[in-house]
Parts: sequence; structure tokens; C-alpha cells
Amino acid sequence: MILFMHDACYLDWLARHPTGFVVNIRRNFNRNYVVLHRATCWTISCRRNYGAYTERGYRKICGESLDEVQTAPIKCDRPPGGFTRICTICHPLD
Repeated sequence: MILFMHDACYLDWLARHPTGFVVNIRRNFNRNYVVLHRATCWTISCRRNYGAYTERGYRKICGESLDEVQTAPIKCDRPPGGFTRICTICHPLD
């Protein structure tokens, strides 16, 4: 599991791990926003202005498997697997 705070590293990781998972969290680790995505989800990978992915209001926690990102919510004071939302666009649990 990797916490990204720089867009270039995050985008490189996405390119190298298309079958991975991404947990989108707020920069301040808000416990009310912990969203699970597939690495290929356009909502967390489409072209945006530099800094928009991880350097402003958001951070990304990435892992190669679903098991690897299950502990990501702990960083936001939530239990393992305690995502606040599962993306309804990429359906990461299907």
C-alpha cells in the first residue's frame, strides 16, 4: 500500500498497475471521505490540471490488490475495509 502526495508518482503508478485499486481520501484525512476505486476509473485518472490528483485537496492510497487497500481507511480513523463509498462507476468489488 502506497500513499501518494505527488501527481507524477501517482500517475506513473496507475500506468504500471492497471489492475490495481485506489482509495481516494481528503488531504486532511477526513474520516467521512474514503472512496474505493479501480485504478482504471476515469474519475481518478482522467486528464486534469497538474496537482489536482494528489497535491491539493486529495491524496491517493494505492495497492495492487483489494486485500492490500483494505487497511487504507485506518489512515482516516476508520476500521479496515471501512470505506465510506464504493465507486458506482468502476465497481471495484465486482
